[in-house]
This record gives sequence, structure tokens and C-alpha cells, in this order.
Amino acid sequence: MVSRQENYTLDGLNQLYADWLNQHYHRHIHHGIGQTPLNRYLNSAKQTTIRRISQNELDLLFYHTYVRTVKNDATVSVNSVLFEVPPKYIGTKVELRHPTGQPFDLWLYENEQPIVKLHQVNPVENSQSPFSGIRFADVKKPENPKNEEDSAC
Repeated sequence: MVSRQENYTLDGLNQLYADWLNQHYHRHIHHGIGQTPLNRYLNSAKQTTIRRISQNELDLLFYHTYVRTVKNDATVSVNSVLFEVPPKYIGTKVELRHPTGQPFDLWLYENEQPIVKLHQVNPVENSQSPFSGIRFADVKKPENPKNEEDSAC
């Protein structure tokens, strides 16, 4: 039996509850189930199939997901960091994912499948590359049937 105390603490009440739960509740037969809750749990645990998953599958369940629109320079920004995206995605919304705690391990996903790992834009390397303009998807120029010399006349 619990002795009367004038000053109960939360930790003290939690300990009293845990003692009652483990010594009384779980170990006495309940009429509704015809056995003790502890025995009921142990018997059902024997019949339960446990599916083990790999660390990779587990990581996939806890990926952070972002949806971003790819800018005209084929980049997206995640947490104020620019990442390069393949040019074919310019102007489209893309789904990006990374494992918890690894924000720079960013992947582009399509139809729930990883497509390409994205790399962070290196501003120093970009500044030293010769600029040749933004390369958009292949756009064919219309053919001019007239000769330019003919149109000058």
C-alpha cells in the first residue's frame, strides 16, 4: 500500500505508477481476456512476424523532401545553398530529397525514383569558367528559304 506523503514530485508519482503497473496490473488475471495482460502480450508476440529492413530502406523513410522550381541557370536553392540541376529541368518543379542530417547529399527524384545526385555550385570554379551564355534545351532555328543576299536587293 502507498504511504501518504504531503509533498509528491512528478518523478515520485511516475515511480509509484510504474511500480503499480508492473507489480499489480500486468500480473493479475483480467476477466475480459481470461489471462494476465503480460501473458497475453507474450503469446501474441510469438505469433507476430517481424520484418527487418536494411539501413538503406530505413534511411529512405526519413528523407527530407523539398519541391523547388529550377531556375533559368539550372540551379535550385535549398537552405540558401545553390545546387546544379540538369538543364532539361529548367523551369519545372522538381522533388528533391536528402537523408536526415546530410543536407548536402541531395538527390533529384522523379516518380519516387532517384534520378541524379545534385552537386553544390562552386562559386570560385564558376567565376573562372569562360561564360558562353545560358544553354537552354535544344531549340532549332527556323530555316530561312530565301538567301540573305537576295533579300538585300
